[in-house]
Amino acid sequence: MLLNRIHGVVSCSLLFVLLLVGGAALGQYNEAPSLQALVEEGQLPPVEERLPVNPYVVGPGVLISEEHLDWEVGQYGGTLRSAHHTPGWNPDLFVGYREGLLESPGIGAQGMKGNLVEEYSYNEDKTVFTFRLREGLRWSDGHPVTTEDILFTYEDVLLNEEITPAFPFRLRDPSGEPMRLEVHDEYSFTISFSEPFGFFLMYITIEGWAPYSQLLKPKHYLTQYHIDYTPLEELLPLLVEAELDAHEWHRLFNIKDMNLPELTQPHAPGFPVLT
Repeated sequence: MLLNRIHGVVSCSLLFVLLLVGGAALGQYNEAPSLQALVEEGQLPPVEERLPVNPYVVGPGVLISEEHLDWEVGQYGGTLRSAHHTPGWNPDLFVGYREGLLESPGIGAQGMKGNLVEEYSYNEDKTVFTFRLREGLRWSDGHPVTTEDILFTYEDVLLNEEITPAFPFRLRDPSGEPMRLEVHDEYSFTISFSEPFGFFLMYITIEGWAPYSQLLKPKHYLTQYHIDYTPLEELLPLLVEAELDAHEWHRLFNIKDMNLPELTQPHAPGFPVLT
């Protein structure tokens, strides 16, 4: 059932690509049989055409330190059954689909590497952090991922006081000053702070199960619920349907913007994701 619901997500996004060893030539990619069937039916392009230019390849010690896991290539198939007291909330899936801009095999900085971003750097006093998104990343609906999504998240969501009344503390330096964003091109951007903020990298990697969505949201999807992009008269039917007043467009936006814990709830399917 899970594969049927999210096969579009798996087919269009990165995120963890397994480089085959043993039974196949190095450099070839594998995929679930259900996705291979869609390729054969002409509903999906070959897996190589659906990947970023430089995919994130998983191997020993990449996701979990080698001392904590005996890594081996897994087998597709099987059934995962779990039970939880809250319908629409699955902690097993929550852990599995949390993706950060960076990834680390542990809870410290050792082994930290790019995930959604291909590479990153920072200055000596850790006030300026520069990132480059993986070229060729796509949202689960097939739309390209670029710095337009980063810029939208910063300017139209985080800096919009109706949507975000309080700027997130994880994106403030020790003095309380919010981050500043500079976009360089389609894939590169810089985040800077007024004071040294070395822990920022942990905030966007693993601390608090931080998801990519705190800095990266699907602009092409969410603009249809944002007053700066969609006229109020077009939003009114959606507001009425959600039992909201005409001035509550920001509440509609937040309903449509799926946060990490919401992605297993009944209203989440259809929201573009990167996991």
